[in-house]
Amino acid sequence: MPKRKLAMSDEGGPGAKSARKVETSDNDDIVKHTNDLSTEAFRERYVPEHQLIYRPQSPGETHQQGTPLNPDTSTPGGFRIALNSAHELKADELSICFALVEQTSRPDYEASSWGWHPKRKLREMRDAEMWYLLVSRSSSTGDTVEGFLSFMITHDSRPPVPVLYIYEIHLVESLRKVGLGAHLMQLAEEIARRVGLCKVMLTCFLSNMKARCFYEKRGYTRDVCSPDDRQTRKRVVEVDYVIMSQAVEDALP
Repeated sequence: MPKRKLAMSDEGGPGAKSARKVETSDNDDIVKHTNDLSTEAFRERYVPEHQLIYRPQSPGETHQQGTPLNPDTSTPGGFRIALNSAHELKADELSICFALVEQTSRPDYEASSWGWHPKRKLREMRDAEMWYLLVSRSSSTGDTVEGFLSFMITHDSRPPVPVLYIYEIHLVESLRKVGLGAHLMQLAEEIARRVGLCKVMLTCFLSNMKARCFYEKRGYTRDVCSPDDRQTRKRVVEVDYVIMSQAVEDALP
């Protein structure tokens, strides 16, 4: 599922920029301050430790996700979630994340006006301000990444405000429909609240109805900056994606 927002290039097509460059006031230095933090400092200040362990619910289980779980990730069915910045990703971790994007979203990209551009996507994934929540579980051969959510602390919407922009969320097929996607979203939303941001935003292809329904159930709606179809001299240029957002409630100062 694509979670990035593309700026329009001079030719009118999708550009490589992941978010618009906007003028901000001194009051919006929360974005710069947060992005200047080390991974360790970011984790200590903004990432709830008890949400970094996830055990999929069994049929009939009523455990409420978000409450502390046994931190022993060797427990069968237990998953560990680690925060990493883009420059800290190991080569094999980046390769796995890229492969997940390609496996799950390449058809949507190819069918859209954006097209599929592997080099551009990799360049975006390596952005210095990109953060990753990596999902893994212990095995005899070590930890294996089986899913991730990537996000950026930036300015967006209209008027521009500090937001957490979700770029990607992908899981291997065996980890879908067990509540892990919702758990990753909940974790990102909690980070946004602790940082003190105004919104959580994301982009979704209109053709991906399953993903759109998933976000709508979580309270995401069309953001004010989401573009409309536009009329040219000869035809109507239809937008094939929607920018969605959710206001951050009880954001910390």
